[in-house]
Amino acid sequence: MRTVKRIMQILMPSRGAGVAHKPRHLFGKVMTPDYLRRREMVKNFWLVAGIAMMALPLLHWIVAVSLFTTFVSLMYLDEAPVLAEEWYDRH
Repeated sequence: MRTVKRIMQILMPSRGAGVAHKPRHLFGKVMTPDYLRRREMVKNFWLVAGIAMMALPLLHWIVAVSLFTTFVSLMYLDEAPVLAEEWYDRH
């Protein structure tokens, strides 16, 4: 897992090292740190699902894994409050 994070740090541009920032949603609202952690976990779900799909490249397997991963991703992200301007005001 540490290797994957290192590779992602190399490939993905940084948002400003050491700078505290408030990530913005598409609609301009602030996302909570809990939601950002959940998004990171969903990315890991999809990486594992992609490896599983490449390991067994059968159409019915790829469709089943894709649908299941989509369901799990949406379900997991729906648990966290996305938009929380007041959260930053309190913390």
